[in-house]
Amino acid sequence: MTSRREKNIYCTIIFIIVFTVSCKKENKKEIVCWGDSLTAQNEGKLDIAKNYLKTLLNIGTPNTSYPQYLEQSLNEEYGIINCGIGGENTLTIMSRQGAYPMLINRNITLPASTNPVTIGHFQDSILISSYDNRIITPLFQGKSCARINNCTINGIECILKWEGKGVKIDSTKGKKIYIADSMGVYTIERAESGKNEAKIKKGTPIVTWAMKNLRNAYVNIFFMGQNGGFKDSNELITQYKSMIKYSNCNRFIIIGYHKPNSATPSIKSMIEMENNLTKQFGRNYINLRLFLNKKGLASVDLKANKEDLDSIKKGLVPPQLMKDGCHFKPEGYQIIARLVKERLKELKYIN
Repeated sequence: MTSRREKNIYCTIIFIIVFTVSCKKENKKEIVCWGDSLTAQNEGKLDIAKNYLKTLLNIGTPNTSYPQYLEQSLNEEYGIINCGIGGENTLTIMSRQGAYPMLINRNITLPASTNPVTIGHFQDSILISSYDNRIITPLFQGKSCARINNCTINGIECILKWEGKGVKIDSTKGKKIYIADSMGVYTIERAESGKNEAKIKKGTPIVTWAMKNLRNAYVNIFFMGQNGGFKDSNELITQYKSMIKYSNCNRFIIIGYHKPNSATPSIKSMIEMENNLTKQFGRNYINLRLFLNKKGLASVDLKANKEDLDSIKKGLVPPQLMKDGCHFKPEGYQIIARLVKERLKELKYIN
């Protein structure tokens, strides 16, 4: 059990490291990684502190995201910005990035003070996508990672919050699944007090921090789609193109998601989607499912067992690389980072 003294040491170390890294990144070429939980760092604050400490002491520790592995493999000329948030679909990721901003779907009044205004429940059609007016539900799993705040609404600097929580519930198969608290509410408050109250009309866009600060990055990496937000590959391609256009950067890599979902419910439909993405984006697209299925185990010196062989035969990712039904073990994220780095070199984005 970790003592209070150890926690204080970890917190002090992580503060120093984060402060130092943030200062160093000012002059770095920024590689921005957009995505969901397959991009996000999946660990608590204390775990992060412990892992940084172990890294400093050269003890070694398993990383929890491909951007972590990627950053460790690059030289100091480049810096990684992780914009992955678990549970989000393509519509929500686009709203954070800026391709299709989220809209407030009702009239609200912001007081002159910084008191929060409740705008509605989690899935109460409060925030909608300017892409197609579908409900979007941004999740705040860390202020720095969300890249939403401070946002701007009608020229007023604001803070958007979700006053809810994520709960983990055992599924029928005994595995834990993440379910958002549907009773949580979204609130908006001014970042600083104003002189008068402000009327915000229905349909007003929320301009996120990322929309203002992460355009013109050196490279963008897009890894989304596993949680849906599109009906077919043509729509997914349209969404990717919109994000590329808004980024104002022609250096990009797209990572394909790796297992069937509502838009591609079978391996056959996934293959069709992957072929369309390859045709559209060429070498800027990484067919992750295909690589992991054919070469994943060998690339990290693992030997296929019977369960792996059954999955490989079906066109699925070998279970030895998976932490659960969707997320990867460290070996899986290591492979993704390696694939991305190789493609960055091939496209001459890095040395």
